[in-house]
Amino acid sequence: MEFRVNIMHSTILQPYIQNVIRFPVSDVLDDRHLLLLAKRIAADWDQLAKLLSVAEEEISELLSTDGHSYQAAFRMLWEWREASSDLQTSLQLLHDKLRQLGHSDAVEQMLR
Repeated sequence: MEFRVNIMHSTILQPYIQNVIRFPVSDVLDDRHLLLLAKRIAADWDQLAKLLSVAEEEISELLSTDGHSYQAAFRMLWEWREASSDLQTSLQLLHDKLRQLGHSDAVEQMLR
């Protein structure tokens, strides 16, 4: 039997989570933060897009128009954020995938 707890929605863990994520999610995922993040991940934004389950067609279109630029990274992140229904869960997913790609520094920057 598998047991999973969604820590982002746990009322018991919420005070501890708030210490890790010090800002409202809307502030962390605002355009300014997405632009700063895009500049840090421009070289491999397409890998992040795949990990975030962005459609291959969207990735191909961005690669063909903007390549591996921060503009393409920003557009991908912006569209991904707009398609997300639960920003708290999306933020956790973004952090996990950035760490998986070796961008722990980008995660720390987002939380400043």
